Amino acid sequence: MEPSFGLHRGCSSIFENQPLISFMIAQSLEVFTTLYKEKRLEAKRLLGYGGMPSSHATTVMGLAAAIGLKNDHGVSLFGVALILAIVVMYDASRVKLQAGRQAEVLN
Repeated sequence: MEPSFGLHRGCSSIFENQPLISFMIAQSLEVFTTLYKEKRLEAKRLLGYGGMPSSHATTVMGLAAAIGLKNDHGVSLFGVALILAIVVMYDASRVKLQAGRQAEVLN
């Protein structure tokens, strides 16, 4: 069987990359969330950080889900990805909580 070096193969593999897709969806949702809440379009939110949903948390959860779906839930790689996802999501929620408290103190 000959290796395929065509453009079609490269593009299809990008669209099958679940962690990348979840990151792109989360970043897009940040733009729409800002548009809904603040009634203004901020395209820089596509590349920015902060806000909800957390793109970091979404990406690592997509990574864990992709590993779990493609492999087996008993594989140690899934365990590592799941622990990473839990740590990132916990950290993101704590940072957002503390930032909210700091904003209350300053305002």
